[in-house]
Amino acid sequence: MKQAQFIGGGLFWDMFLAYRILWASGRFGAGKTSLAVLVMARLLAEKRISRVISNIPLSFASPIDQADILDIIKEKKAMIDTGILLDEAWIYVEDRKSVLDYAGFVRKFNHFLALPSVFPIHPRLSFFSVQRIFNGYSIGLPAWFYKWTINNRGVRENGHFAVYHPVAVFGSYPSDYVPGDDARISEVVALSAQVSGFKGTRKSHKKKEEGSIDEEYKDNSSMSNDLEQIEDVVYQLDEAKEDISKMVKQIKNKR
Repeated sequence: MKQAQFIGGGLFWDMFLAYRILWASGRFGAGKTSLAVLVMARLLAEKRISRVISNIPLSFASPIDQADILDIIKEKKAMIDTGILLDEAWIYVEDRKSVLDYAGFVRKFNHFLALPSVFPIHPRLSFFSVQRIFNGYSIGLPAWFYKWTINNRGVRENGHFAVYHPVAVFGSYPSDYVPGDDARISEVVALSAQVSGFKGTRKSHKKKEEGSIDEEYKDNSSMSNDLEQIEDVVYQLDEAKEDISKMVKQIKNKR
């Protein structure tokens, strides 16, 4: 039986190993989850990780169970060397807290994230993206063609690669599965951080006075949320600045 394989994807793979977080974007049914599955399978094959966890059933993944939770808590052992596939990532990676929930310590724990999602995810986790641009099967070629892009605060790179015989991955997961939750992924990542010494953010250290509502705390908390949202918008504008400049030049050239 033929196996799926990357063609001309050396630079893409090197970039993924460096950045560790990949947003698989594109329209519905455009091979996002399939590519994420292939990425996880390759990480395992190259022994860069020892385990894959996901919020969809995968033939080679290890579902998180209560024994995993107890092992982290009792043995104080963080979950390391793990590939994380979070399907329909837009549902879970939507705000600033999501960054900490899934990607706070990816290098320290040797985690790799693949985030398939039609809709945009939080900009802090979408700087490295990939999208299928052509289905070779439409002209008789057993391949899908992809474009990858890095847009990370002034760093802009892109390239192309193909996946030969991608349909080989179809039997590894149910394409019609609805991921109703994140399969406790954020829970084990948070517990791993705690047992490794993470004390929480500065904001989480604030305490309310016992038996009363601290209005000043509420006001400060509200202001902090507003400032975080403003910072996120500024971040997105910064990422889009070069695209806007190119668009303006194109409009001027057409006059």
